[in-house]
Amino acid sequence: MDRLSEKGIESLRHEQYFAEWYQDHFNCTWVQTDPKSPSRVDAMIVENNTLIEIVEVKVRYNISTQTLKTQFENRLLITWDKIEAIVQLSKLLHVPGLIALYMPNTQEALLQQISTPDGILVPNIIISNTETQATINGGRATRTNAFIDMTHAVPKPL
Repeated sequence: MDRLSEKGIESLRHEQYFAEWYQDHFNCTWVQTDPKSPSRVDAMIVENNTLIEIVEVKVRYNISTQTLKTQFENRLLITWDKIEAIVQLSKLLHVPGLIALYMPNTQEALLQQISTPDGILVPNIIISNTETQATINGGRATRTNAFIDMTHAVPKPL
């Protein structure tokens, strides 16, 4: 499994750093899903013993909010399957679904709501079959991807 590789472990370390920051910043509890399993989200956020949101974290190196805007038209690439899962879980649990883009090299994060508690997509998303890196360890894969408009994402310096 890719999460158990050297690069996967490094990414998980950054994800855990982000989770600690998130808990401190938003005064909530971050309940991580098992990183050794193919979970559809990375965490469930709890406040006062109540589930309030689900979060998928994307750690991206060699990118900043500036390069996201200038080189990627302010769009974050994520597999469409992942977006569908977030929307479905949001609807089933009746909580918002978020994407957290964490950029460790610049210590920046962007928080983008993906779905409402009713399972309605929030941002503008372009769906396209494209060839991209297959996993954190490399390789190539052609799949259906979502290009999420991050224009309204909330920036958070860490």
